[in-house]
Amino acid sequence: MRVTFTGAHGAGKTTAMNILREVVDYSLPPLGSATRDLMSLGWDREQPGFELACIYYRRSQMLDTLTVVGPYVLSERWAMDETAYQLYKVRSKQNPDRDETHILRVCQMEMRWEIENYWDVVYYIPLDTRPVDGDGTRPTDKKYQIEIDKLIQENLKPYKKSNKIRVMPTELELWEEYFRKEVESWKTTKK
Repeated sequence: MRVTFTGAHGAGKTTAMNILREVVDYSLPPLGSATRDLMSLGWDREQPGFELACIYYRRSQMLDTLTVVGPYVLSERWAMDETAYQLYKVRSKQNPDRDETHILRVCQMEMRWEIENYWDVVYYIPLDTRPVDGDGTRPTDKKYQIEIDKLIQENLKPYKKSNKIRVMPTELELWEEYFRKEVESWKTTKK
């Protein structure tokens, strides 16, 4: 079962991943945060091509999982997230340059490939009224977070009818029980 999360920064993807790992009692680590990993290597998130680098970094992690023996591949994000951030960059400029629009097209292609060929379930975490958690990876501006969430929703729209996209409750206290029910449903989904 290949499971990932999507949502704007600060929506709770890492927290949700940790709760899910506890529910399935799974000790193998999830795919890492490409954003955090690349920033720790000296990348700047405003650097041209940063979103693309995140996608390729995660793709290498995804390919590495092909040799892992276990019931799950878990990731706290996927190409949808980088696509939303790149789309924001392109739309926020009057005249985006050719490289930026090319990067956006590549992000969109990867996003389509992942949803159609890789992920079994994608959990979307809608925003709530909580302030944005400042973890150093993205700005803490609530307006920016809301714009990213809108772009994620826009990109998810074509896939809403598939049974792969699941909208999570926003209340953290409901997540453990929510995942217990979801894990039970996986048994019938994979047959």
